[in-house]
Formats: sequence, structure tokens, C-alpha cells
Amino acid sequence: MNTYRLLLGTAVALGFCGLSHLGAASDSVAQASASPVPASTAKPARPSISVGMSAEQVQGIIGKPERIKPLKKEGVSAEIWFYSFEKLAGTKDVASSTRDIPVADPITGTIKMIPEAVYTQQRVYVTETTELLMVNGALASSKRYRRIKNSFD
Repeated sequence: MNTYRLLLGTAVALGFCGLSHLGAASDSVAQASASPVPASTAKPARPSISVGMSAEQVQGIIGKPERIKPLKKEGVSAEIWFYSFEKLAGTKDVASSTRDIPVADPITGTIKMIPEAVYTQQRVYVTETTELLMVNGALASSKRYRRIKNSFD
């Protein structure tokens, strides 16, 4: 009996010794993958707009506005440019109603009607609107807001 305990203890100890080098190997892999990406393979930064850019520069980056609202001010040429982007944010199943279904009662053997949920797919859309205030042909300020819209199939 003691021989079996000795063999079992030795097998467990050797098993842990064999696993110790795996931990060291995974650490070196983690360190290698944490190294920075070379600049030659990195994605270029996305161009962004900033205050002071000309109207041509802004249109070159994000395109023509959907709508332009001129502002009336003496001696100043000002406009508000509107851009809207809509994206599907997600979908989920929502219980929209119930219906009765027949079920056999296992105790009495009779048929009973029980309510069951009826699910409908809900889609959530996010519309982000960006307003740019252009004064004398240059970007003066910007404002963003989001609107969430739900639709059901």
C-alpha cells in the first residue's frame, strides 16, 4: 500500500515539474506579443478635423455636407454644415405578446392551455449628427449628438 502512495506522489511531482516549463514558455510568448508593432506595418491614423481648417480641407476629409444652413449676421459669413451617419447598433429578441398553447398535464392527463411568449426581433439604430459652424470659410466649432431609434420586425 505504501508503494502505491509513493508511486502516486512521485507521478504527481513529476507531472508538476513537466508543467513548470510551460508556464515559462507562455510568459515569453506573452512578452513577445506585447512588443510594439513596427511603424511600417501600423495602420495610418484616421484624419480628423480641427478648428481653423478651411472649408476645402473639411470637405476633403469628410465630404460634402447633407445640408447647409446659412446664418444671417452683419459683416460675417457663417453657415452650419450638417452630417448624419446611421449605424445598426444591435439586435435583440423582445417578448411582444403571448399566445396560449395546449399542454398535457402529466398528473391528470387533461389538456390545459398555458401562455407562451411570442418574440419579435428589435433592431437598435444609432444616428449620429455632427454640426460644424463655418465662419468666413473656416471651421469655428463643432457639435455632435446621437439619437437612438428602435424598430421591430
